[in-house]
Amino acid sequence: MDAVDCAAKEDAMPRPRRERPEARRQTKEERLQVRMTPDLKRQLADVAQFRGLSMSDFVTLAISEAVTKANHERHVIEMSREESVWLAELLLNPPAPNERMVADVERYKHLVRP
Repeated sequence: MDAVDCAAKEDAMPRPRRERPEARRQTKEERLQVRMTPDLKRQLADVAQFRGLSMSDFVTLAISEAVTKANHERHVIEMSREESVWLAELLLNPPAPNERMVADVERYKHLVRP
């Protein structure tokens, strides 16, 4: 039996579905419609089946992972070692305030505590 026959038999065998714990905890009420090429839909179906998920569950999981990653990127500032050292140095040894900063602080004090 060659690799092609083996792959064809694997495609014909149903895979057990794995449920995600987070999917069982919440009721899914919202819907999202997506347009895609037939080729992308075929790939999606193949990968979802390989993972033992429905296409809907696979897409929901992929979106959840992408949203988590995007939120992380939005809220976390990543710096190089040199940038980290520079920032730490500024925080530990801040420069003396210039004239404009001193004037702004005085104006703020009068606005907040008249």
